[in-house]
Amino acid sequence: MDWVKDPHGNYLNIQSAVSGKVIDGRGGPRVELKDARGNTVGITSPDVSEPPAVVLAGPIACVFVSAAGEAVWRCVAAWRINGDNAEPIIVGTRPAGRLHLEFNSGELVDVESGRRFPDLKTATQACREAAAEQELVQ
Repeated sequence: MDWVKDPHGNYLNIQSAVSGKVIDGRGGPRVELKDARGNTVGITSPDVSEPPAVVLAGPIACVFVSAAGEAVWRCVAAWRINGDNAEPIIVGTRPAGRLHLEFNSGELVDVESGRRFPDLKTATQACREAAAEQELVQ
């Protein structure tokens, strides 16, 4: 992102900015952007450097597998991506359990762990075993 808006609505080219320092301004916190020589390039609000959430389209089949091994199928219609976080947008109510995405081959991947399973039966068995282990720990 080379251009940002300052508090007055003017656009600043920040390509030469190499550092930024949060300062107190009349309208709240601001970021003073400086070049390599220490000259002020511009002053802007802190949120302009944080990109807005992006929504990517789906759809993709998914299944929620509960600790009891029950499977409930849903559809991921899209993904909301904000920084390093991606959140699925589920069609309908979100059931209890771990989210698994289905590949065209029928394999499933557990979104939290990244573990792949050849089929639903193997994934539900793994969820039941993990729940049993968790109960033993507690």
